[in-house]
Amino acid sequence: MAKYEGKCPINFEIDVYPKCHYHCVYCISKTKPNNNAYISSDLDKIKNHLLSENQTRYPVYLSPWTDSYPPSEEKEKRTEKILSFLSDNSLPYFVITKGNLILRDKKFFKAENTFAAISLNTLDDNSVKMLEPDVPSITKRKKVIEELVNTGVRTVVKIDPIIPGITDGERLWDLANWLCKLKPTAVTAETLRINKKIKNDIKEVLPEKLFENFLSKYQGITEEPQHPNLEYRLSLFKNLAKLFQENGVKASFCKASLPYHITPFDCRGGF
Repeated sequence: MAKYEGKCPINFEIDVYPKCHYHCVYCISKTKPNNNAYISSDLDKIKNHLLSENQTRYPVYLSPWTDSYPPSEEKEKRTEKILSFLSDNSLPYFVITKGNLILRDKKFFKAENTFAAISLNTLDDNSVKMLEPDVPSITKRKKVIEELVNTGVRTVVKIDPIIPGITDGERLWDLANWLCKLKPTAVTAETLRINKKIKNDIKEVLPEKLFENFLSKYQGITEEPQHPNLEYRLSLFKNLAKLFQENGVKASFCKASLPYHITPFDCRGGF
């Protein structure tokens, strides 16, 4: 199911594992609706569906609500089996992950109709430990990105989420400048969406002043996830776009949540 129904491109979405093992405090999957739009990890069922006439033209997205590379993937190899099948059949696909095990599968991401996307929103390990308690360290993810890029893998770095008062400011520009030197295939950036539940969960782990600074960028929190103030977002994105353009790096932003395009590549950086 698309983030913004009717505004986002169609993908065939597969959650390879039934739940995410990384337990980010801000995780948007807490807002996941109850529906049957997600195919199970039964490989035969996935193969039959993907080879149907209606599905082969849509990129396959692993995994929209969870992560394709939890620690158990090393033994279960669900993701590896799906990627091998997709690659053998020349189907378009992309994976978004915070897991280091994607390096094992880098051979699957060199075709033009594929890309590997790594979520990394800061280079400062200490700044997000409270919010990403079980995620591989930023230092490790940074090394993953470097290896993917340096071995010719189509690599997208997702600065996602940008967390107001925590991963913005100098930390954001440190990351952006590093990416300008590294030059991945593309960079996408997005701010953190929160609702009442996510707000309360974040409040439990942040010091009071830090939480107040974070929350000041949001208005009228409801049950529906929402981004920070539009003025704050546009300022961030325009400055990021300018920096990346000046350094020859393709950058994209979510056009469905903005009043106008920031770059010609808005919506998806990898395709």
